[in-house]
Amino acid sequence: MRESTPELSDQKLIKAEDLTGKTLIVYRFMLQLDKPIGSRALSKVLKINHSTLLFHLTKLEKEDLIKRGSGNYVVNKVLLKNCVKINRFLIPRYFFFLQFSVGVLLVELFFYPAILFLAYPVALIAQSVTIAFFAYETITIHREGRL
Repeated sequence: MRESTPELSDQKLIKAEDLTGKTLIVYRFMLQLDKPIGSRALSKVLKINHSTLLFHLTKLEKEDLIKRGSGNYVVNKVLLKNCVKINRFLIPRYFFFLQFSVGVLLVELFFYPAILFLAYPVALIAQSVTIAFFAYETITIHREGRL
């Protein structure tokens, strides 16, 4: 008789939105640091009580996001939803959409002459609204520290 394997939906899957509060702060810092660090040094840098920090490290370790080796902790799995990691920087993905939108607006302004038809001002307004949206989302993600 075959044993039934658990369904994928039955398994607990960690997602970026599951990380919150100080656990998220610890994980983000370790992502940016990108090298092993001890719990005492991490506690000092983040200004978090050592016992509280150990709780969050244990939580991250249980989810297999970090691992411990030689007394130091290091990121084991990169979990990003709203950010892109480039070297040590976590950049909100909307930032790239913002850059593209600004580029399109500049092309519209400098390479196409101002036409007195309705389509030109409508295109400029639509592009400006798009830029405002992407700028707002980029700033929000950066301030809230969402992954």
